[in-house]
Amino acid sequence: MSSDITLATEDEAAFEPTRTTPAPTGDLILVVGPSRYEIRVYALILSNASPIFASKMSKADYSEDAVVSDPPRLSLPDDDPKAMDIMCHIIHGNGLSAEMREIPPNLILTVAGLAAKYDCTLALTAAAEYWLSPEIMDTIAQSGVVHPEKKDLLLAAYWFRHGRAFEAGSLRLITEISWSFSSLADGKSGEDEIVALRIASELFFTPILTPYLVQDIQEKSVNVEIK
Repeated sequence: MSSDITLATEDEAAFEPTRTTPAPTGDLILVVGPSRYEIRVYALILSNASPIFASKMSKADYSEDAVVSDPPRLSLPDDDPKAMDIMCHIIHGNGLSAEMREIPPNLILTVAGLAAKYDCTLALTAAAEYWLSPEIMDTIAQSGVVHPEKKDLLLAAYWFRHGRAFEAGSLRLITEISWSFSSLADGKSGEDEIVALRIASELFFTPILTPYLVQDIQEKSVNVEIK
């Protein structure tokens, strides 16, 4: 996943959006999505967790005064505000709030995709363990039917690079479903649709599931992108 981060313009900074504060005294404000949702963070914590952010931090002009009064802003117009907010809270060590523990599968998938985009899945390991627990992955398919919402958790496991959860969810599908797995791609677009169809194909033609299936799929995805 590519990333295009630019400094917010003065006009964007003048817009008064909703704000959230993973770091109330942070030295950087992320301006996220078309609504320009503001998320205040510590640049050092973010860059330590994400090499993608680390490579972009030089675009902002930091100063001690800016920490308290008017921090620089990084514009992320293509990212999802809710997912970025959740990701930043977790990266800053705030843990999962009661609300975050109950987010729906489609938002978990969005957070996972964002973590993959910014190469910070390791920082979200504990959250992924909770969202993708064995008990939850067992509910992806039941009574021969793929759950229309919880199927997103298999894609989330892929983007989180969570081998155990991916294997558990895949095994559940193989056990419960005896025909096409293409429904994994229903309602998806872009990279999620491509990956979902690739996973569906691999599951259909893989008689014996191994813990390395997710790695194999990711390697094939990289090869396709390189070509």
